[in-house]
Amino acid sequence: MARTPISRIYPYRDAQLIQFADSLCNSAERDATQLQAYGVSATNIADIRSAREAFANYPTDQELYGDLLHTGQERDTQASLLAQALRQICTRAQLAYGSSSSAYRLYHLGPISALSAQELIRASHYICPLAQQQLAQLAPQGLTATIIADTQAIATTLDTLLDTEFSIQQQRQAATHHRIELGNALYILLIPISEKGKLCWAYTNEARYNDYLLVPSQP
Repeated sequence: MARTPISRIYPYRDAQLIQFADSLCNSAERDATQLQAYGVSATNIADIRSAREAFANYPTDQELYGDLLHTGQERDTQASLLAQALRQICTRAQLAYGSSSSAYRLYHLGPISALSAQELIRASHYICPLAQQQLAQLAPQGLTATIIADTQAIATTLDTLLDTEFSIQQQRQAATHHRIELGNALYILLIPISEKGKLCWAYTNEARYNDYLLVPSQP
């Protein structure tokens, strides 16, 4: 099921939200006695710190992108190896049957380097069994069962990497959504403490009043 789109309700970067949470909690703990008159308790502050930790410790998109990038690089490496392995088999078939023969036509993939990872996997699924069946005819060109098995193993590795890459992409989308949820939840907790702190110091201490501003330009 597709997730409902979600937007940040806090008007600054994630790192700034964490900084504001730390600053606000420190100010509220300092002013705990005065804030009691506005219903601010140690439990309220503890809830903010807990939400802050959940948000700060959740994987960032940069971290998840790093995993995706690494998997993509591994995918490209294995795709290149599979292309090379298939070329070894197909060229031997060309030598055995001749490039114009109907037997070789089954091995002809065109420019192998132009094939996508998925296309290389699909090609391996019929070329490797075919080569195994015709091993007696291809063996004089140096083809062995080991070469075929190694090609199949590379294809399996590549297929697994594609699955992993898709899974990370899905996780990244879900994680981005959840991180925004965590940030919004933290910001919602900050708002009443900010308002009560400003109300407490509005007419008596400008410096402490400013400690409860969630954005520098906030009146």
